[in-house]
Amino acid sequence: MAAQGKEAVGADEVTAVADTGYSNGEHGALCERDGITAIVPRAETVNPNGTEYLAVTGSLRSRKR
Repeated sequence: MAAQGKEAVGADEVTAVADTGYSNGEHGALCERDGITAIVPRAETVNPNGTEYLAVTGSLRSRKR
């Protein structure tokens, strides 16, 4: 969708905001290739067997249940 917007306005580069679902290497590579700066939050990695999760910083934090 960002590529379509970029083409519609005739810009060489654009900045797009997306949700966490687009936070992966494949989408990042496509954006970089197409001159799109993507602002995307990184997904939290959850430990389903515990009460801690890894935050964006990589530090352990408690998760309330």
